[in-house]
Amino acid sequence: VEYRVTNEGAGSEKPVISWLAVSSWSDMSGLQAAVDSASALRAEDHTPESWSPFAAALESARTVLAKPSTTQDKVDSATGALSEAQAALVKAIPVTVTVQHRCVADKVMLTVTLENRSGFPATVTLKTGFGTKTFEDVPAGKTRSHPFNTQTSSVPAGAVEVAVTGTVEGKTMTQNRSVAYPAHTC
Repeated sequence: VEYRVTNEGAGSEKPVISWLAVSSWSDMSGLQAAVDSASALRAEDHTPESWSPFAAALESARTVLAKPSTTQDKVDSATGALSEAQAALVKAIPVTVTVQHRCVADKVMLTVTLENRSGFPATVTLKTGFGTKTFEDVPAGKTRSHPFNTQTSSVPAGAVEVAVTGTVEGKTMTQNRSVAYPAHTC
């Protein structure tokens, strides 16, 4: 509690309280614990669609923590928002996909390689402007490759559309992503 006592405006010698402020400190320990826990998570372990709102909630929570004079309502709101966003995170199916160019008889060959880094089989479909290839039940820890013959000596920059289906935390799900590749000329 903070106050100032003056005789101003009182018209007599008796003191008057002219300003009174009551301040209290917000308990940020729960928010700090939530931020510490959330900061240990990695974007690549989750789907981009679920990571984006989580990252925004984490940034908002950090902003609240940086203001020691914030209200308890704001602290509680930030803690709740971060907890909800963390609970909504969806684990990504860890399949890496790379694209390489090479020239075969003066034609560009796109070779797409995938590695299933998960602990379970995954079905992966690769779709390009030059064809589609599906690998059924790629075992955990295994790699598969497929060459896409472009039948042309030059290809513009593009992307391989990847659909990965697997079981994550007891649920079968399909996750889609794009893997860009640069232009190439033989």
